Amino acid sequence: MNTHLQPRRNRYSRSGLRAALILCSLVLPCAAFCGGEYADLFRQAAANTQHGAYEQAILNYKAALAIRPGAPEALNNLAVLYYQVRNYSEAFQTASKVWESHEELRSSALIAGMAAVQCNRPTEAIAPLERLLSLDGANRDALLALASARFALNDLPKDQNL
Repeated sequence: MNTHLQPRRNRYSRSGLRAALILCSLVLPCAAFCGGEYADLFRQAAANTQHGAYEQAILNYKAALAIRPGAPEALNNLAVLYYQVRNYSEAFQTASKVWESHEELRSSALIAGMAAVQCNRPTEAIAPLERLLSLDGANRDALLALASARFALNDLPKDQNL
């Protein structure tokens, strides 16, 4: 396989990832209404995320998921953090559990697509990225990741003027 066709690691803008990390904090108010230990763990995870303690935040979200298995807001934020620490396989697997059924958690589609590209799974990147772009056509990170996936598959649109 030609190495120039391999996706380069971390070429996406950090602003898109930063926005996804901010979403981790924005999902907090919804989770806080649950009360109890789940909400406490969620708040701890959000605080750890804001302070850059990503590995500890991952542990907090995992503990929260032990209390509420499949909680989409916790899975979404966990996927974002896995991507942040460059655990792309876990990011893809986790985000894939969320993006199709929770359209409001747009960062899960972005993370699923970008992580699939980073894992050299371009075919699996296309659906979440196209879904996100149907909702937010100007998402620069999604556009770049989709172009990377299509390039890896040799499936770029042909310019009729050439």
